Amino acid sequence: MSRFATRTLVQRQLVVDRGAALLVVAVVFVVSALLAAWPRAIDHIFTEELRAQIEGLPHFARDLSGDVTVSAPPSSRGAEVTEDRLYGRFEATLHEIAGRVPQLVRPALGDPEYQLAGSVRELLGPAPPPLRFMYVTAVADPHYADRIRLVDGQLPSGVTVAGEVGSVERTVEIALAVNTAARLDWTVGEVRQFVPAADPLAPTEYARLTGIFEPVDAEAAYWAHHAGILDPREEYDPDRGILAYARGFVAPTAVPAVSEEAWTARVWYPLDGSRLLAGEAPELLSQLRAFSTQAYEVELGGGENIGAHPVLRLGSSTIDRLETTLTRQASATATMALIAAGPVGVVLAVVMLGSKLVLERRRRTVTLLTARGASPLQLRCLLAMEGALLGVPAAALATAAAAMLVPGRAGILGIALPAVVGLAPAIALPLVARPGAARTERADLGHRWRSRVRWSVEALAVAVAVAAAVSLNRRGLVAAGPASGIDPLLVATPMLVMLAAGVVVVRVYPVPVAMLHRLVRRRAGVVAFVGATRTVRDPAVGLAPVLALVIGLAVAVFSTVLWSTVQTGSTSHAVAQLGADLRAQALVISAEQVAEVATLPGVDAAVSVTQQGRADVTVGNRVERAHVYLTDTETLGKVQADLPGVAPIAEGLDRLRHGAVPVMVSDDVGGAGDVGTVDIGGGIPITVISVESQIAGLPANEPWVLIDRMAFAASGSWYERPARILLAAVDGAPGVVEAQVAGIVRTEGGVRTLDRVLGDVRGGPATAGIVASVLVALVVAGALSAVAVLLTQFIAAPARGRLLSQLRTLGISGRQAQGIATWETAPVVLVTLVAGAGLGLGVPWLVAGALDLRPLTGGRVQPAVMIDWALVFMAAGLFVLIVGITVAATVAFSRRLRLGVVLRVGEDS
Repeated sequence: MSRFATRTLVQRQLVVDRGAALLVVAVVFVVSALLAAWPRAIDHIFTEELRAQIEGLPHFARDLSGDVTVSAPPSSRGAEVTEDRLYGRFEATLHEIAGRVPQLVRPALGDPEYQLAGSVRELLGPAPPPLRFMYVTAVADPHYADRIRLVDGQLPSGVTVAGEVGSVERTVEIALAVNTAARLDWTVGEVRQFVPAADPLAPTEYARLTGIFEPVDAEAAYWAHHAGILDPREEYDPDRGILAYARGFVAPTAVPAVSEEAWTARVWYPLDGSRLLAGEAPELLSQLRAFSTQAYEVELGGGENIGAHPVLRLGSSTIDRLETTLTRQASATATMALIAAGPVGVVLAVVMLGSKLVLERRRRTVTLLTARGASPLQLRCLLAMEGALLGVPAAALATAAAAMLVPGRAGILGIALPAVVGLAPAIALPLVARPGAARTERADLGHRWRSRVRWSVEALAVAVAVAAAVSLNRRGLVAAGPASGIDPLLVATPMLVMLAAGVVVVRVYPVPVAMLHRLVRRRAGVVAFVGATRTVRDPAVGLAPVLALVIGLAVAVFSTVLWSTVQTGSTSHAVAQLGADLRAQALVISAEQVAEVATLPGVDAAVSVTQQGRADVTVGNRVERAHVYLTDTETLGKVQADLPGVAPIAEGLDRLRHGAVPVMVSDDVGGAGDVGTVDIGGGIPITVISVESQIAGLPANEPWVLIDRMAFAASGSWYERPARILLAAVDGAPGVVEAQVAGIVRTEGGVRTLDRVLGDVRGGPATAGIVASVLVALVVAGALSAVAVLLTQFIAAPARGRLLSQLRTLGISGRQAQGIATWETAPVVLVTLVAGAGLGLGVPWLVAGALDLRPLTGGRVQPAVMIDWALVFMAAGLFVLIVGITVAATVAFSRRLRLGVVLRVGEDS
């Protein structure tokens, strides 16, 4: 074969019948663009989530910080103390430590900051109601004057000492924030005494309020590192009432003169989470962990301390949040990879069909090349070159477009995946060019059903799928970790199972078709007879179109099941955590406040819950230490009535039964009908009415007892702690009610609503990525399945056209011709749709034991597979509609065939 002839034939292949080639190019370009954009989009999404999670931490938890106990140097005591001598070396050391921060962390860190806090001192005298006791801590900071604005009085100047030995009085000047001074009812110039020390020789100490200030920037991170400066920190003690802990500034140089022998230095380096990148997060986590194990020597003063220097260790809750976020992202990545693997399988099937169509359009050229002496190897090399010319430039262009349009880092996958798709035509074209491909023959007279090689390959595919499924389920749930990456077995197993299902469908499909053919052969009707006969003799289907349809519908159904499982799991976790549409927690919640909340517009019911602490619960011979909760059980039942999946509250808990208090208990305390006692106030008799694993809103995995307040009071028990939890059923705008409840109840930790908690869990970028993956998978799988049907029809078009043209000359109508064309596709479409739907419903259970969805739901328990039939039918219906429209279009096209164009002498019949 001459070089000129070969070059001419190759050029002719590329320019003649361009439609099939352009279709392959379009598929490769679109799929390559999606695969090139996918890693970039994931990196961008995960970076946004990482930054949001880190920025969502309060500053005192986010920043790199640590506490160290320091002492004022002995020689520094006295009036000659200066700020530079006291703090200069300390600050220099902190800047030196900043130079040792790991490389990835350093750009996100700010300059070091610190505060010195003395010991907690109790004030004498009655506290303003509702406070019972007041505590004050002195805080020293050489830069504090730049952070505040005086409202009244002046800044502290130091410590004054009066009296003689044995009766020394020491007065510390202090400045308080506006809210702190108002809460303690302390005016400028007023002196208050500290509770005397146990040592009778110790001086009597006082605190004089010299100034009241407000912060220059109340939102600055500085104020978050010491709660109690801008507002006193309040706590409730069951035995003492409400305690207030306040902090106030003293003169920076007063540190050596204040009676505290040691001060606690709070050191922190502000961390800017907006500069973190998801791709660097695993290494950043490793560096932060290593850095947090280091110890640094620091000292206060001019190096005059004797003995060992204090040791500073730095840490941050950012480490835990990074690990949690990376675990969530690993789970999301595995989920998205699992969803994306399906359309990739459809892509490979479509590429195979496209290559087969190209080969069909090149049949004459291939025949001529073979006649001119081209060997099978030469023929395959020419086809591989043509495939490379079709796929590689399209994939390269798609990769470049994705790099320009989609933010984020691509990584290896962003290049490798499009490259694989770009090379697919170069591999597929030689594969479909089997010996004898240029000849035509009836499929039912060939030898493909007796091919030992094909049987072996198909048996191997099924065996590998079974082995992968067994291995995946035996391994059990493997929690996603920060460095776990994508689990190859988890991603590959569903694809292998789908491939095996396609093989089974191709093998089983001829059996019912042959039965149908024998049935219709006995009846009148040319359409059914000819259609069934052609389906048996020369079926238009093969493994590629079957795989495309089976995998396409399976992906559509599987994605919706996976999504509904995540949604249901997150709802169950949020409900179990909150126990109501709205939950508020405070130091004390009075009955009047509960009643006021219950009257708010949009609130259906409100109830408070009292935590009575832990008590010994004796049931029979069994004693369990359990949490005891008091509430109005009837109202609690109303509050939780509309919540999904909650345990029902038993009725009749508010009345004594034979002198015993009816209770609900956890299943590890006792059983229904058991009697016993709860060790509260000398012990009260109880009878177990109902047993549940958990009551929504109460801690799980710990023994508990739920008692109605009325029955508790009727038993003679008089001691009930103040309620601290408020639950409300909201039928309206949760945001409006949330603000109103916050104004009624002095909350501790704010008011949380079910909508807000679900929004936090579901509204993250990772969850949005899963939603986008589901939608893209549905669209791509449906579109590619439609393309697969079109390609199948185009491949079978010549033979079908010859048959229909011959039948048209014998007198059949155009409508009958459409019916015969429908027979060619409808049976296999119906069979594959049934198989795909069943596979889509079964795969979630297959991967449920290995796919860790807990990071996506926010819970500690793996959610059970949930099927939202409405979503399943919607997704399957959309898929069927796309395929149905495609089949109808190709069938309608069969009426437009012109007899003179189709019929040719010398073609097979």
